[in-house]
Amino acid sequence: MRKLIVGFLLGFFICNGLLFARENLTDFNEESIPIFNEIILKKLWFGIDDLQVRRFVSITIQDGDTTPDVSRGNVFTTSSNTGATAISDLDNPRVGHIVIIVGGSAANSSTIADANNFNLSAAFTAGLDDVLGLYVQADNDYIEIFRSDN
Repeated sequence: MRKLIVGFLLGFFICNGLLFARENLTDFNEESIPIFNEIILKKLWFGIDDLQVRRFVSITIQDGDTTPDVSRGNVFTTSSNTGATAISDLDNPRVGHIVIIVGGSAANSSTIADANNFNLSAAFTAGLDDVLGLYVQADNDYIEIFRSDN
């Protein structure tokens, strides 16, 4: 039965123009089904051809970091800072990506001014559960696309 399912999925993906590395099919098991379902959804519903299934895992911005490295993801959570911390730039941004900053603490919350590298609707204070979405237009050029003050 498992071979029948794998054969069906392989045929489905080939018919949709997707190529699978051999390793992806040899490790197929019941735990793989959610990943395959996500790929199918991405392909059919959203029209996305890449096979990289990206999970939105939050990366913690360390205490006092005023220029967090955003190269390893899209979602970043601020820490409880030991003192006032103003984020002035983002290190290693990728043009065209969206960076989401989530407030992780109400103690000495990180702030971002509506100035210099950041084009915001107003200054942002990353209080607990507050969210700011930024579009990376270029290095040192970030535009607010959404925010949620929780």
